[in-house]
Amino acid sequence: MFNALKTRIGQIAIGAMALAAVSGVALAGSLATSPAAASAHTRAHIALYNGHALAGVRVGASGNVVNSFNTFGGGAPTIAHAAGSGIYYIHFPGAPIKDGNSILAVTPDTPSGDCTATNADYAVTGKNPVVAVETKDCTNVFADRGFHLVVFS
Repeated sequence: MFNALKTRIGQIAIGAMALAAVSGVALAGSLATSPAAASAHTRAHIALYNGHALAGVRVGASGNVVNSFNTFGGGAPTIAHAAGSGIYYIHFPGAPIKDGNSILAVTPDTPSGDCTATNADYAVTGKNPVVAVETKDCTNVFADRGFHLVVFS
C-alpha cells in the first residue's frame, strides 16, 4: 500500500509540474539538498521522496485549511493571515522545507474571472520555516483569494 501511495503521489507531482510548466504557475526553490543544512533524517526523507510532493494544502480565501497532506507526519499546516491583506504564511509542522531543498508550486482556487495572480516564496517566522503566498486581483492589487500549494522535493 505504501509503495502504491508513493507512486500515486509521484504521478500527482509530475502532473502538477507539467501544469506549472504550461500555465505559468509561480515556482520557487531548487532541487538541490544542502547536506549541511539538514539533519540525516531530513536528508533521508527528502531523498526518499525526491521528485515527489512532500506537503500540500488547499487554502480558502479567509486562510482556512480546506484539505492538506504532510509526508513528514506533522499534521495539518497552520496559516497566519490578516483579512484583506492577500498574504498567507503557511507552516507545515515537522517539515523542514526551505529554499535549497524543495520547489513550491501555487495555483489559484478561484473562478477565472477573478484574475488571481499568485506568488510563493520561503520565509521564516520565529524559528519556523514557512511558505509565504501572495494573491492579487486583476489590477495587481493584493486581495484575499483561495489557492493550492504543493511543496516538491
